[in-house]
Amino acid sequence: MRKMICRVLSGVALLGTFALHPALAGVTVAGVPFNASEKVGASETALNGAGVRGVMMLNAYAVGLYLPSKQTTAAEAYQAKGAKRIRVVLLMDAPAERLAQSLVRGIEKNHDDEVRAKLQVRLDAFRAAVVSVGTAKVRDVADFDWLPNEQNDQGGVMRFLLNGKQYGADIEGEDFYQAVMSIWLGERPTDRALKADLLGQDAAAALPAAAPAEISVSTALPTAP
Repeated sequence: MRKMICRVLSGVALLGTFALHPALAGVTVAGVPFNASEKVGASETALNGAGVRGVMMLNAYAVGLYLPSKQTTAAEAYQAKGAKRIRVVLLMDAPAERLAQSLVRGIEKNHDDEVRAKLQVRLDAFRAAVVSVGTAKVRDVADFDWLPNEQNDQGGVMRFLLNGKQYGADIEGEDFYQAVMSIWLGERPTDRALKADLLGQDAAAALPAAAPAEISVSTALPTAP
């Protein structure tokens, strides 16, 4: 109940910010500042929404979604043309193996066997890139960037960075980046209230539909994605 009340109050405050600023101004979530805009590749992106993922009454990480323009539904966010960024700032230490496991699990639970098979080679590369970090520390900043092909509207790559340093090779395909987005924006997101925060929706209205909370730290840190 306490967590739900905090969610509602946080949602009200965030909605008030949207009312004053259609393009979301910079915000601070759980002590983590998110800039109003971020340069991703050669393009400027705007903060679409930000929120925090809690695990067992603790904050696991804060996340901000950056898009080319304001979107309020997952479908619109997926299809938005241009550079994108999902920024995750850790609020507790996490072994990279656990982080990689939870990220991949978040993708898998939002896709059927056929789609997972098409993604598998790239999922393996993604997992290896995250694992190569070693251990992610408190206040480490993980960026999952979508860099579209600058020559045309077809194709692009996902790039994973930790504290500004790239880990692993770029991973091709907008379908893969959308799969990464589904961790937080999919039909089975890691946290429905967080999904609402990222999309600037009514967090209070999203709470009744929330799936039962995952309370195992081993699966939620960042199951926490």
